[in-house]
Amino acid sequence: MKNKLTVTPLGGYGEIGKNMTVMENDKSMIIIDAGISFPSSYFPGVEYIIPDISYVTERKEKLKGIFITHGHEDHIGALPYIIEELGYPTIYTKKLARELIKKKFDEHGIQYNKFVLIEGNETIKAGDFSVQFIHVNHSIPDSSALFIQCGSKKIYFSGDFKIDYTPVNEDLIDLKRISKIGEKGVDLMIVDSTNIETPGMTGSETAVGFEMEKIVQNVKGRIFMATFASNISRLIQILDIAKKYNRKVVVEGRSLKNIIEIAGRLGYIKVKKGEILNIKDADKTPDEQLLVLVTGSQGEPMSVLQRLSLNMHPKLKLKEGDTVMISAKMIPGNEIHINKMVNQLFRSGARVYYENVSEIHVSGHAAREDIKMIAAMVNPKVIVPFHGEYKNMAMMKHVFTEMGYKEDQIILAEIGTPIYLAGKKAYAGNHKVPSGKRFVENYDEITTDEGLITQRKIIGQEGVLFLIYDYMA
Repeated sequence: MKNKLTVTPLGGYGEIGKNMTVMENDKSMIIIDAGISFPSSYFPGVEYIIPDISYVTERKEKLKGIFITHGHEDHIGALPYIIEELGYPTIYTKKLARELIKKKFDEHGIQYNKFVLIEGNETIKAGDFSVQFIHVNHSIPDSSALFIQCGSKKIYFSGDFKIDYTPVNEDLIDLKRISKIGEKGVDLMIVDSTNIETPGMTGSETAVGFEMEKIVQNVKGRIFMATFASNISRLIQILDIAKKYNRKVVVEGRSLKNIIEIAGRLGYIKVKKGEILNIKDADKTPDEQLLVLVTGSQGEPMSVLQRLSLNMHPKLKLKEGDTVMISAKMIPGNEIHINKMVNQLFRSGARVYYENVSEIHVSGHAAREDIKMIAAMVNPKVIVPFHGEYKNMAMMKHVFTEMGYKEDQIILAEIGTPIYLAGKKAYAGNHKVPSGKRFVENYDEITTDEGLITQRKIIGQEGVLFLIYDYMA
């Protein structure tokens, strides 16, 4: 059919992570984001899970580019593993995500020079597609929504977003531009459903700074703080607080060191010489003058905070009088690991602040009323929830039907099932394209054999019997 547009989810719909959305007509194709997800214990030996891109590789001659909404792992982490298969297409991105992707490519020995740097609310022409970047608030700078036009079809892709009226080191989400897009008539809105279960509106990042300062100003001993490395707004605030209360900072953990180096080089984080110490100088610094930024907010094995909790860190040992701040949400699936770690931290004699007992974290995702506000501004004909488990998507359908949408105006997308925009309709197809999971092992080896992973799990649970027979006896 003439003027038919297809949207194919390859990751991030009905699940958390490995976000990837493909849009195409008969001549042109674009990809939005290319992320990883982190495996549960069900996948022994697996480092990351990435989308199956065989559907795209079979059509890569019409691929016009990859558009990156922001620099989180679940949106850029798959790029080193798929960029060659895709024929090294152009990557359109803002500067922070570009530097994070460059770092990944360097670590994998990938030579790539086809980035197109997006400034502000720039619009890009890619084949038959026109893609405009729109500034939104999230937990990392340079986050964008996308307004996509192809022929007469118009799509608003929210990306990961929140509405923060007092953001740290960035502008307010561009509500005026989003409203103007709604006036043009939007056929389809693909919208972040992560926090649809949370009533009200998401709190401001600035409020977290106030809570962290309350803790820091009353602590006499050492302070250890764990947060997501990519939450630059959080890092900016804690570094400013440390300076205000005359604390030197030690940074321990590779991802934190990388992000602070990149964000410092780009001007997001401003740290003077001498304000960040080498870890070897930690013991020489009075307890009341030391703040240590560490990885491990999710209780990851071998992370700095996890090793501290087990008294396994070679250079740092927790003691009575220390304070630990875990400024992060418990990601679903990590609760057991985190609770075990928190118990061990308390056993060490430390005072521990975390989400359940202190307001030292706010989400980077819109809550229910934020989502409803954006939907009212965009006023789409059809809504597709993404970036959430199936329960989130189902809850979003309930919320929007209460707002007056008909059930057939909300599509609960399945990975691999195309959504067609044709004529005045948008509808899900009745078939699936090749899709699913690919497993990254040893950081480079990729397999699609889930049966192999299952065999490993069985072996891990039940063991292996080796029978040795000496046939010469």
